[in-house]
Amino acid sequence: MKIKLLLSLSLLLLGSIASHAGGVTKAKVTGVYCGYYNGTNMCSVYFDKIIVGSPSCATSSGGTEQKYRFQFRLDEVGKGILAIALSAQTQGAFVEATGINSCSIWGDTESLNVLFMTPPNYPTFP
Repeated sequence: MKIKLLLSLSLLLLGSIASHAGGVTKAKVTGVYCGYYNGTNMCSVYFDKIIVGSPSCATSSGGTEQKYRFQFRLDEVGKGILAIALSAQTQGAFVEATGINSCSIWGDTESLNVLFMTPPNYPTFP
C-alpha cells in the first residue's frame, strides 16, 4: 500500500513539474559524475535521451552535452538521488526525471528536481 501511495505521489509530482521544466522519460542513465567545484559538492546524471523542454540556460551555450544531463547538489537529498542514479545505471532500468526550470547549480545545465527509477516489470509513463 505504501509503495502504491509513493508511486501515485511521484506520478502526480512528475506530471505537474514536467509541464514547466525539462524532462526525460523512458530513459536510461548512461553516466554519473560527481565533484567539488567552487565550494559546492555536485553531481551530473547523464541519460541516453535528450532532455525535452529545458530552459534556455541549458540550451544556449552551443554544446550538446548539457542536453543529456541534469545537475544536482550532493547534499542529503542528493545522496538519495545519487543512489537511485547508480542503481538504475547498474540495473539498466528506465528512469523518469524532471528539472526545476533553472540552471542554479551549474550555469549551462538544468538543475534536477525529481529522479524516479521504474521498478522492474512496471509500466513506464506515457
